Amino acid sequence: MDENTDQVRKPKPVKRESVRACIINGEVAGQDKLLRLVRAPDDLVVLDLNEKLPGPGIYISPTGNDFNKITQEILAAGFNVPVVAIKGWLSAYDAQTLIRADVLGRLKLAKKANKLIIGAAELKGVPQASIQAVFVANDAGTEAQKRAVALGEKNARVITCFNRQTLEGALGVPQCTLVGLSGLDIFAGTLHKYIDFLT
Repeated sequence: MDENTDQVRKPKPVKRESVRACIINGEVAGQDKLLRLVRAPDDLVVLDLNEKLPGPGIYISPTGNDFNKITQEILAAGFNVPVVAIKGWLSAYDAQTLIRADVLGRLKLAKKANKLIIGAAELKGVPQASIQAVFVANDAGTEAQKRAVALGEKNARVITCFNRQTLEGALGVPQCTLVGLSGLDIFAGTLHKYIDFLT
C-alpha cells in the first residue's frame, strides 16, 4: 500500500503480441513477422514498411511467392471493398525494390551509429556472438563467403541479396563485400521478415 494515498498499486498489464493472418495463405503470425499493406486514398494498395500509414491494413507473409499470388479480388476481400475500388498494387519486384532501399538506408544509419564491422579482416577480431547479421556481397570472393558461413553457423543472419557495387555505393567503402551488423535495433525488428522476402 502506498503510504500517501492508501491505495493498492496494481501491476502493469503484460503487453500481448498482436497476431494477424496472411491474406494469401492464412498463416497466423505475429504482426511483426508479416508485411502490412494499406489502401491509399487513391485506391492503390501500398506496402507500409514502417507500419505507420493511416487506415486499416491487411497482412501478407514476407515471401515473393505470396506477393505474386495477389489479385484484385483477394485485395478487395481483404479490405472489404468492391473489386472496382482496388485500382492497383505492388508487384513482388516493386516490393522487393522498396525493401532493398529500406535495408540499405538502415545500413547507412548503422554505419553512422558504429554498429557495422566492414571487411573480413575486421570481422575476424570481433567476438562472433556479437555479430547478429552479416551482409555478404553475392559476387564476393571465397574468403568473404566462408566467413559469412562461419558467422551464420553462430546464429547470425546471412543476407546475400546485394552485390559489391551496391554495398560500396550505400556505405561509401571501396571493395565492400562483407559487412557485419552488431546491433539489430537499427532495424527495429524488421530484418527477420525482410530476409525471407529478399532471398
